Amino acid sequence: TDINNNFKAKEIDNSIEFILCDLDKIFPFKDETFDYVVAVEVIEHLENPWNFLREINRVLKKGGKLCLT
Repeated sequence: TDINNNFKAKEIDNSIEFILCDLDKIFPFKDETFDYVVAVEVIEHLENPWNFLREINRVLKKGGKLCLT
């Protein structure tokens, strides 16, 4: 699994919250939390891409959108 611990969003914008999590496991978010999920060049690096897609489905609000590349 690829992990980049060097992400520094808070240095750019203090209003951005960054949460480090294992995308092969259950996401640390409640059901139907997000309107949009963007996953750029992520899925091909996961050991369990089907779990990743199930978790995205769980955390997206009804009618939410996924941008997956």
